[in-house]
Amino acid sequence: MTSADLRRLLTFLLPATFLGLIIEELFLTLVLALSSYIFFFHLKLNRTLKWIKNRREDFPTNLGVIPDALDNVILSVSDLRKRQRSRKKQLRTILKEFRQATKALPDAVVSLDNENTIRWANKTAIRLLGIKIPDDVGRRIINVVREPLLKEILEADNKKTDMVRIKAPREPNKIMNLVSAPYGKNQRLLVGRDVTAIEEALEARSDFVANVSHELRTPLTVFKGYIENLISLKEKEPNGKWHRPIEEMAKQADMMSKLVEELLLLSKLESEDTIRNPESISVSETINQIHRRATSLKNTGSQLFSLDTDDALKIEGSGEELYIVFSNIIFNAVRYTSADSGVIQIKWQRTTDGLPMFEVKDNGIGIAQEHLLRVTERFYRVDESRQRISGDEFSSTGLGLALVKHVVERHNGKLEMESELGSGSTFRVIFSKEMISSRPALSKKSSV
Repeated sequence: MTSADLRRLLTFLLPATFLGLIIEELFLTLVLALSSYIFFFHLKLNRTLKWIKNRREDFPTNLGVIPDALDNVILSVSDLRKRQRSRKKQLRTILKEFRQATKALPDAVVSLDNENTIRWANKTAIRLLGIKIPDDVGRRIINVVREPLLKEILEADNKKTDMVRIKAPREPNKIMNLVSAPYGKNQRLLVGRDVTAIEEALEARSDFVANVSHELRTPLTVFKGYIENLISLKEKEPNGKWHRPIEEMAKQADMMSKLVEELLLLSKLESEDTIRNPESISVSETINQIHRRATSLKNTGSQLFSLDTDDALKIEGSGEELYIVFSNIIFNAVRYTSADSGVIQIKWQRTTDGLPMFEVKDNGIGIAQEHLLRVTERFYRVDESRQRISGDEFSSTGLGLALVKHVVERHNGKLEMESELGSGSTFRVIFSKEMISSRPALSKKSSV
């Protein structure tokens, strides 16, 4: 009880005490005084509650000259209201600026609630996705944008999803990348980017490379034919000075021929999204073939191989394409691992989640972190001075891991790379459960 409350109580009790002593009814006057005080306090409490419920009135009008406990509550509530209004004003300003910023974005942005219903969309989303504001506010996005891939990324259990590619519903000639990410409390943000120009540039590049590679085939074939004829004359002139230059020319012609073939294959992989006539592949058998070939190559040294394969685990896919993946990764491990103390571990097993996994781990020279993310780019080389073995079909083209990346993506897989300079590397390919095959594997040798 504050001094103001005590003073107000005495204001009721003292006059009642004097009056009771005069009329000799002290108890009665004190009861009446306390009743009056309680009635007054109850009346003031009702007015205070009415003021609290009425949010439009800024300040109550029933405060005393000297604030009592209830007046202090009123003052505290009033101060909280002022701060809340100031905070709301700031939030409205931030929200307004956010919406203005997203309106200016070239990307389509859609705000969704926990039921995936539309709360807001910017102009780009209205133009590309066909969302109508305010007509579609409150409608589920999958009922407005009818795209199966959209449903998949919205059912990701509040996790950021991988990017999916669709055609813009309102402009089918445009290609969009969509990604969904959670934000706030049970809300999601759907972001779409127009990548038509990038796709057209990539397609033009692919067509150019394919056309140039195709045109190089004929002159290279003729060139190799003449070189082979010159080499065949070696027996007639065993001491000819032109033997070594001709052999070097033959070697470079073979390399150019392999480069052309791999460029054509890479263009084919980029232009085809699906695998034609998938087969049941015995990966263990393919790994054994590659292992035998790797140990027979020149300059492979005496590396120690460790094979841990599940013979019963098979996958659906293209045998030739998967041979590219496994052989490139294994040959790279041999190529960059010491011939004397190298250890190469090859695994083909299921992960703890039951997914098919191919893994090659070595203790070779490793790759620096700044290069690791770029090794799958075409013609990217970490270090031209790094020692390579010779004799395998992927040497010195610079396209091996680029081919690996595209083949893995075509087979619904994921390529993971771990490496530390001077400590070795780990290359891992994880396929989805849908790729597991229950059919008998075709017993034929895959080669590229």
